[in-house]
Amino acid sequence: MALVTAVLAASAAQTLARQPAVPVTLNILYSFQSSDDGYIPAAGITLDSSGNLYSTTAAGGISRQNGGTVFRLSPDGSGGLTKAILYTFQGYRDGSNPRGGVVSDAAGSLYGTTSQGGPFQCGRRISVSPYWRWQLLL
Repeated sequence: MALVTAVLAASAAQTLARQPAVPVTLNILYSFQSSDDGYIPAAGITLDSSGNLYSTTAAGGISRQNGGTVFRLSPDGSGGLTKAILYTFQGYRDGSNPRGGVVSDAAGSLYGTTSQGGPFQCGRRISVSPYWRWQLLL
């Protein structure tokens, strides 16, 4: 068994060594600017059919609770992106500190979770409708 593992590992290493290097380019899409803007963007990004990007920040926002945000980055027509805060978490009632991103459905609603908030401080399931009205999913 050890010999088979060693042979497979050596074969995989030779295959990888023969692969040509692929150049990688890093583009900065947006730089967070202050606590009102949200910070700690620790989640994935959801892309819609119009080229908008949606996600969350685990902290910041325009409330005193520092509970995080849901935001959208939209193409500005000149190759850049414009950021809009769709929601700022307030804490206990609506949750706070989203650690995951959001997913969307065919109607354009966004769904996600928070890691804190709610009656037991264990988080909330949340959604944002296409009209950007926040809803708790109880």
